[in-house]
Amino acid sequence: MIGLMLGVLLSLAVVSFTMSSGRSLANLFNYVDMQYSSRQTLDIMSRDMRQVAYLSAFATNKLEFVQANGQKLVFEYDAAKGTLSRTDGTNATKVLLKQCDYLQFAIYQRAPKTGTFDHDVSTNPSSAKIINVSWNCWRSILGAKLTTESVQGAKIVIRN
Repeated sequence: MIGLMLGVLLSLAVVSFTMSSGRSLANLFNYVDMQYSSRQTLDIMSRDMRQVAYLSAFATNKLEFVQANGQKLVFEYDAAKGTLSRTDGTNATKVLLKQCDYLQFAIYQRAPKTGTFDHDVSTNPSSAKIINVSWNCWRSILGAKLTTESVQGAKIVIRN
């Protein structure tokens, strides 16, 4: 009887440890996946935005640029789908981020405020030289939206 009880307790401990380890590994995989997606998205956005001719239209969820070759380049956040998409001059659309709760663009002028490292907010797309982008994405663990999330942000300078 005592052997049976010890066997049951040992089995419960092994099952509990296995479930906890599985959840931890799923959480770790989600963080790695989100960091990879965020890094890749920032690389693409930085490369593209630095090479555009100018910003032609601005909204907190959408940026429209004119590239050096005259074609449009659009980055757009769809809050209903939770995605950030990139559309180039050939109308080829690529989803850069998925499962985002929040994404916002802001534009600034190039010259910093006197005595600070801050920049003046711009409301005119033609005067914008700095693009600020920030987002918050999540992943589910075993089908439930839990605490796995990633907050990212960057300021990108238009070089032209």
